[in-house]
Amino acid sequence: MYDARMDRSALLIDAGYLLLGAGGVVLGADRREDIDCDYTAVHDALSDYVEEHSGLPKLRTYWYDGAPGPHGEPTADHRRIGALPRLKLRLGRVIQGQQKGVDTLITLDLLTLARERAIATAYLLTGDEDLREAVLAAQSLGIQVILLGTPPIEGSRQSFALIDECDEHIVLDEEFWEPYFSPVQHMPRPYVPPSEEDDEDWDAPEEERARRFGTRYCELWLSEAYPDQVHQVTERLPGIPVEVDAPMLRAAEVEFGPLREREDLRRAVRQGFSTYFVSVVLPDTE
Repeated sequence: MYDARMDRSALLIDAGYLLLGAGGVVLGADRREDIDCDYTAVHDALSDYVEEHSGLPKLRTYWYDGAPGPHGEPTADHRRIGALPRLKLRLGRVIQGQQKGVDTLITLDLLTLARERAIATAYLLTGDEDLREAVLAAQSLGIQVILLGTPPIEGSRQSFALIDECDEHIVLDEEFWEPYFSPVQHMPRPYVPPSEEDDEDWDAPEEERARRFGTRYCELWLSEAYPDQVHQVTERLPGIPVEVDAPMLRAAEVEFGPLREREDLRRAVRQGFSTYFVSVVLPDTE
């Protein structure tokens, strides 16, 4: 029996592969924090490509990424992406810098779409060999799986086994991706001079000095931060985004020495930063 639901396509995007693959090709960057992406524009461009290539209307996009933090909180970018029309945001976790659970989410959605006969063709933008079995299972249920990719570079290559299993492999060249990626303009790490208070009380406990350091760092950081950066910190409280936290701890190590084994001092620095941030940016919440 003819089923009109099958006359549709779906787009499944692994955001980690997208950013490091396309961002790496366009910018030569190998870290996500160095890559700025116009998510709305790149999503629209990929959607248009999928509909033109398939000749079918797109059911929706599925966007997969890892959420950072101990509780897997969505970032400001995640919320903006999730608000795009006809897009489902699926979040795994980021644990010790590595995405976890994203392949499982892709597998579940791909097999559900195939089993429910919701689409005829799935367009998959990823590179992970772990999805090979999911592709085979979806094909056995009657759909085509087309693999989209970026030009291969060191650190971002698609699995040959995955390429072989898909019905078609399409590499979108640098010219396709170039309009949507630009380098992040990192704010210089603020220099944190010793305070008069520290000069007068150098014998204070290390944790107290570390809190004062975090306070001074936050004061200088706020004097140079962009509104979007302040908003990002506000959304992550009581945590601190890694792009702020990491350089702050590196600066603290200049004064206190290596902090890798000093959870007490790392905690004190962060506490000083957060307490001062709240007192200045969110005084009514204290």
